[in-house]
Amino acid sequence: MTTWAERVRQRASELKLSDADIARRVPCSRASFSNWMSGKRSPKPMHRYIIADILGVTAHWLETGEEAPEKIPGVDVGKFIQAMADLEAREQTTSENTGITILKKDSQGYLLRMTSDAMLNPHDGEHRNIPVGSTVRIDTTVAPQPGDIILIEYEGELRLRVWRPAEGQYHRLLVINPFYQNMLAIDYEGPLEKIYRGKAVSIFTTL
Repeated sequence: MTTWAERVRQRASELKLSDADIARRVPCSRASFSNWMSGKRSPKPMHRYIIADILGVTAHWLETGEEAPEKIPGVDVGKFIQAMADLEAREQTTSENTGITILKKDSQGYLLRMTSDAMLNPHDGEHRNIPVGSTVRIDTTVAPQPGDIILIEYEGELRLRVWRPAEGQYHRLLVINPFYQNMLAIDYEGPLEKIYRGKAVSIFTTL
């Protein structure tokens, strides 16, 4: 059974296209294209569709070899590629107000990057801190405990806060940095599940 790379080679040979020709039209570096062809790295779906368009075949044929190497009529590859690029941009959206970058979202939770010092106490290195540049894994399948760092959706934005339940349906949601606690504290009244989006279960700090 042939592979994706072998089918790319086959079709490129038929069209008398070199690796440099394809890389230039993607566009991508020769090194990136070489890594895709050798299997060292996997191209993103957007790049797979671009390469299929360059070769005049469908991405499905390149993946499986199960259909004739012809374009499917009526498919606007340009619009599809733009949609894929827009989706990728949204997945990496940074919010200046919340100080987090959404790197990835799946059925189990989120992968975030901290872009502000709101969750860092510069005077306390012993307790939990999330320094700028840290990557945070959020698990949406577990219930929070008081004092946990949780992800909430408040006023249409995702935010990281320390959860401090008060009486009844009242909740205090705090940042760690004492300089911002009064400014960024959230006093929420209502069921926590309405704004709760997950619990921080692991923090990877960039050295």
